[in-house]
Amino acid sequence: MDGIFEKGVNPANPNGTLTDPFGAAMSTYNVDDNLNKQLLDLFPGTIPDEPLQLAADFIFANAGANPDDYTGVIEELVGAENEPSVFRLSSDKRIQKNQNFLSFQRNSLKEELATKHKKFTGFKGYRIGAYAFPKHDKRYGKSMILLLPSN
Repeated sequence: MDGIFEKGVNPANPNGTLTDPFGAAMSTYNVDDNLNKQLLDLFPGTIPDEPLQLAADFIFANAGANPDDYTGVIEELVGAENEPSVFRLSSDKRIQKNQNFLSFQRNSLKEELATKHKKFTGFKGYRIGAYAFPKHDKRYGKSMILLLPSN
């Protein structure tokens, strides 16, 4: 059996893997840090948070664009006691080929915020994680932002 498995990069998944607290895994190929950062930058004064970021990233593997389907992941990553305080914001629209990502997200999320009587500037000091479906995905344009008041 020697020689069947070799150390190194898995050619089927050369980009690496993220694993959620329940063992679900996804390729980092499905995480575009540049797009995610553009989302984070829409919320001035927020603090990027690793557990919230991982929870946001896992919208891809767990729920498509339905933020309520993976409450357990959020609970595991930020604590069950903190989960009810997580403010969820999502854009369920897809980008058309001629649209700019940042302008599209700003407009979509601004509409969503308005329905909740909030503004991008209203989260100063909050911890944040954000996920945008990457350009190669058919859901490109859909996004998820998770915000949690700092303790």
